[in-house]
Amino acid sequence: GSAAAMAPALQRALGRIVADANAAGRGWAAATTKVTDRPVARVVQDQTRLVGRVYVSATGELEMIGLTGAEPVNVPKNAQAEVRMLLELRDAAVNLLNAEAATLDDSAEIASLRADLNRVYDGFLAKYGPLGRFTETVRPNRDPLKEPIVTRRYPPALKALRTDPHFATLVALEHYNDDTGLARKATIFEKRVVAPIADVQSVDSPDDAIRISLDRVG
Repeated sequence: GSAAAMAPALQRALGRIVADANAAGRGWAAATTKVTDRPVARVVQDQTRLVGRVYVSATGELEMIGLTGAEPVNVPKNAQAEVRMLLELRDAAVNLLNAEAATLDDSAEIASLRADLNRVYDGFLAKYGPLGRFTETVRPNRDPLKEPIVTRRYPPALKALRTDPHFATLVALEHYNDDTGLARKATIFEKRVVAPIADVQSVDSPDDAIRISLDRVG
């Protein structure tokens, strides 16, 4: 359900817990004790364990994290090398974004990660071409009064990563011109694109607590 729907139920449940504790003589009051605010422990999703993530296994096979464990990724043999380079490109982009989100300082580490991203992308572009490249076929429509049927086919390597949680990050790395077949790099290759999000240390309502929880751990 939505956060708005869950909030009242959470508030009622918390109320019952407090009432039961007080009835059992387990209430607590800080009458003579100084209580200070402490940061709430933050749980962050492990990005290497997200369902759908494609990776290279310890044995060198292409696999995907499924709901019940590892699943094979079926890719034509002639596209497997490209998939591996796409994974390297994905990881370079994600590492840079995570580093930017961790600090406002444009550190030497961030500069190094940005250089790595440029290096990997330039290598991919030189070897395979733009991420957004496609082949197009046009065939006549059976109905002569209708427009011809245009079919676009994208590289099998890119299609193999459609389930990956960071697929959108990957394809957003370039701006591809369908008419010219040329691509230009996105802003991330030159400068910062994200800023750290301040940790919320306390909330005023169960509704806010649920929203923060969903934002942090999904």
